[in-house]
Amino acid sequence: MDVLHSYTYEVDPEFPGNGDWGCPVVGYDATGEPSSTFDSHWGTPFVVRLSPSEGQEWVAMMPGGGLGRLREAFTTLVPYLFGVVVDGRVYLLDVRSPGASAQIVRDPVEQVVTVTDPPLLLFVGYADIVALGPAGIAWRTPRLCLDDLRVLEAGSAGIVCSCTNLASTASITLDPVTGEQLDGPRWDSF
Repeated sequence: MDVLHSYTYEVDPEFPGNGDWGCPVVGYDATGEPSSTFDSHWGTPFVVRLSPSEGQEWVAMMPGGGLGRLREAFTTLVPYLFGVVVDGRVYLLDVRSPGASAQIVRDPVEQVVTVTDPPLLLFVGYADIVALGPAGIAWRTPRLCLDDLRVLEAGSAGIVCSCTNLASTASITLDPVTGEQLDGPRWDSF
């Protein structure tokens, strides 16, 4: 357990032979709502065991089969929020509240980037970005390009991205505090 977070987690814990996890098990649907009949018929589910320092351990299951390829689990800048990307869909779970709805932050996401100054977690889609800060969602950009948005570098001086705009590749820079575009070709100018 690190200083910021009051929980630990285990991705793909071993399924108990008797079927009893010994703790609450919450299956989520594609909208982030807990489901009494968990179904992941479009892909392999993402299973994680969450162990808060205070409160009950629990298991979360998210369905597979989204439009993206990215699958990973991560801590966030909010001490009690845990993030999961399942086939491109980003879920934020409150580790203190088993069975509470998960927030869907972005779907699909192609890249997750950590920025240290200012502290942000960037969820990069095909054409826009959502930034999560210590207090929750810090900003969302409008559409920035046609396609293929990638963060190349990110820091206090700016978030430098490459993207495709009508048969050309461009470089754009965003303000890390507000998400506003500072330079490069603007999507709304095409």
